[in-house]
Amino acid sequence: IFMISGVGFIFLLTLLENFSVATQIKIYARESTPYVVGYHNTTTIDIQFVAGVYFGTPSTQYLNLIIDTGFVPTLVYGINCDTTDCETVQRYNHTASSTWHSNLTASDGTIPAGSYRGMISEDMINLAQVPIQAQFVEVDSTNWTRLAYSSLHSSGILGLAIPLPGQESFSFMNLLKQQGNDTVKANVISLSYPTRISSAGLLSLGIIDPAQYTGKITWLPLLSMPGYKSPTKWMFQVDDLLINGTSSQLCANSACVAILDTSAAAYRFLSPNLPSVTVQTDCTGQSSLPSFTISASGSDFVIPPSNYVVNYGKSCITNAYPTNQTQQSTDVELKKLFDGPSAYTTAIVLPARFISMYYTVMDWDRQMLGLATAAGAGIIV
Repeated sequence: IFMISGVGFIFLLTLLENFSVATQIKIYARESTPYVVGYHNTTTIDIQFVAGVYFGTPSTQYLNLIIDTGFVPTLVYGINCDTTDCETVQRYNHTASSTWHSNLTASDGTIPAGSYRGMISEDMINLAQVPIQAQFVEVDSTNWTRLAYSSLHSSGILGLAIPLPGQESFSFMNLLKQQGNDTVKANVISLSYPTRISSAGLLSLGIIDPAQYTGKITWLPLLSMPGYKSPTKWMFQVDDLLINGTSSQLCANSACVAILDTSAAAYRFLSPNLPSVTVQTDCTGQSSLPSFTISASGSDFVIPPSNYVVNYGKSCITNAYPTNQTQQSTDVELKKLFDGPSAYTTAIVLPARFISMYYTVMDWDRQMLGLATAAGAGIIV
């Protein structure tokens, strides 16, 4: 038995009627080697999640891509990639595909992990047996400042962010229903992440899988970033942020938001008024760390220390960072949250490990984010 809160019951039934394992692929956890994050000079570990995607015609080029809900274009290492990151992974070979097209337009860009250079290509991308003709960036070189991206041994990034104006041809969220024929009935992607490095989760296209969660789904309307008329991030209103069950008093007058960004290395609490969260490398003090609770649309989403502390061998690393947003936010888009008449006081960035606890439904058609307690939710080990 499963329940759904608020609007969306008929919508949920429609997605369940179209349920098919043919539109699901497995997700695997990958753990990086430790590295230092510059903005707080602390050692951390990335746990990112990858999915296997087929490229080209024939559909035989299998690439493991990092799932990134904070980035729109898909990036794949091309056959001409000449940096160290490309040497030990499977690369996309456009010469082996009869459906590859490119006008050789250069595409240089920067993401939180660093910078890349490449060209815009177009080809068939087969995701969970759903073929989509889409544009992506065929990467020729990288300069990842976040060393985790070099040690995860992936072939690129699967961009699942909401497209900005002009990015529609790059966006899976935009192309999914257009090209999904009878297989995909809605621009919906559901994520269920594994809690063990050795186990698998699921990425589902156009469906909600009732076996992947318990209780109810809470539907959270997406908010628009300052300066935009429609949502450009998986961002929702936070009614209250609690620390060990006590209100932080930061979210009065709709002042708090949360953003799901699986490319983030850690939880980031961008606020000037939160206590620091630290744990000794020998794990001393872990039991005294606080739990955080995000209260939104009548539901509470608890983040216990076991979810944000990484046990690495006999050491512990904290992956939750309360920081002063005006000094520490290097993301240009995030900085916009704190400027202007509609400025927020607190923004919470939810990384990939959040989905290991909460089954996540990204519904672009209705501009909603659905969250429910994941079946088997727990820490990542």
